[in-house]
Amino acid sequence: QGYLREFKWFMEQIQQNAKPQNQSIRIKSIFFGGGSPSLAPPELIHSIITKIKDTAEMTTECEISLEANPTSTENKKMEEWKEAGVNRLS
Repeated sequence: QGYLREFKWFMEQIQQNAKPQNQSIRIKSIFFGGGSPSLAPPELIHSIITKIKDTAEMTTECEISLEANPTSTENKKMEEWKEAGVNRLS
């Protein structure tokens, strides 16, 4: 919960800094890596992607990658990551 709270704060800061310059934020790639993000609950990955979508415009070809440890990857988790928007595992 603490990580997600800090992440939401960070995204809000980015959004506030873009508004005065009338800039839109376009996301082309999201990468979840380092520290085995596949061990994180899929709900956390989903919440982060949702917050990014709420804050910025994601391009139609946006690649959302998740680094996964083969020993911590199950079919159910892969389905949940896909539902969250992950379209590439590494």
